[in-house]
Amino acid sequence: ISANGNTLVFTACAFYGEYGNGRQGYGSCDLFITFQSGKGWTRPENLGKSINSANWESQPSLSADGKALYFIRAPKTRDKEANQEIYVSFKDNFGNWSLAEKLPATINTPYREETVLIHPDGHTLYFSSNRPGGQGGFDIWKIEIDPLGNLVGDAINLGYPVNSDLDEVTPFFHEASSTL
Repeated sequence: ISANGNTLVFTACAFYGEYGNGRQGYGSCDLFITFQSGKGWTRPENLGKSINSANWESQPSLSADGKALYFIRAPKTRDKEANQEIYVSFKDNFGNWSLAEKLPATINTPYREETVLIHPDGHTLYFSSNRPGGQGGFDIWKIEIDPLGNLVGDAINLGYPVNSDLDEVTPFFHEASSTL
């Protein structure tokens, strides 16, 4: 959901050939957007082929300014261990989303990246990964973003006490403090 609470990006999956409520899609799971209108929400719209594909798109995180959308894409396979990767799309001044781009190897590894979250300040990207160098299964990692939107340095494991020998996923920020 956007910082102002007026935009919601969500995942809908095609179970038995449909995405529910008459929604149309391109793959197994797609990203949709809806806007607050009066006391309700507009009819959700598929974010289109610039973001969605025949693969699985899920776990969206919209930047506070509404101009960057980070999400997870995974190949459509029967293998539950499919390599999930983080992608980003940017909205231009006309409201169009750019072709989604896979983030570089400093983020995406041969392992699974999940549950991406852009910090409200727009300068830190958090995500979960089961890559080597962690405390356990999935750990929460972060990487800094410079004012031009470039990733800075390597991903850093948040370590103990945030991570443990179990799976830590789905980072979330409390609105009042913007702390993890």
